[in-house]
Amino acid sequence: MTSRHWTIVVLLPILLALALVGCRRQAVEKPDAGASLQASQVDDGAKPDAAAAESRSEPRSANDFSDEFRYAEDTEVRPARPEVLKKKTAYHAYINSRFGFRVDIPASFQDMPEPENGDGMQWRLGKIAVIAASGINAMDNETLSCANSSNVTAHTESKTSCWSTGRKDGYIYWEREVLRRGVSFSLRMQYLESVKELMDPIVKRVNASWQIFGADE
Repeated sequence: MTSRHWTIVVLLPILLALALVGCRRQAVEKPDAGASLQASQVDDGAKPDAAAAESRSEPRSANDFSDEFRYAEDTEVRPARPEVLKKKTAYHAYINSRFGFRVDIPASFQDMPEPENGDGMQWRLGKIAVIAASGINAMDNETLSCANSSNVTAHTESKTSCWSTGRKDGYIYWEREVLRRGVSFSLRMQYLESVKELMDPIVKRVNASWQIFGADE
């Protein structure tokens, strides 16, 4: 028997043994990292039942902007042209005695009918722009409701206040909400995209004037 044959005879058992060890190792390592992590999370005490698992997988419901022009649709509104916004306008202060807040409103905007419950007011410039300010008694564990839909272009939120702006159906939407003294206060503005530059200083003035009595902003 040649030395080559001796080499084959010696190495063959070794190669077979190595192959058997490799098969066993592959069988142990078959579960992927994700499966291992999931098992670890369950072992740590996180054992949600089937119903909890389903609710966790559902997407968070989104709040979208509301069309302020739908309020009091049967009320006659004076026609207006965008050129009105180019003129320097005076402002008058609206004070809500029920909930205790105030805000400056352009004199060129028309007062809409005041609700019987006195929770706030709305003002319009034809179908060009609308401003609304109101308050409502907050329920226990009241949550903020500023828009967070795909129409939102900017959004900030804390435990007691939120702000959102965005675009929808040719209009720009702007809204703030504040939780104070057991009341949910809101300030909303909506106007045509085509008048954004003319509305910018009005939005700034109205927002800066919004005050809630007896509460720090």
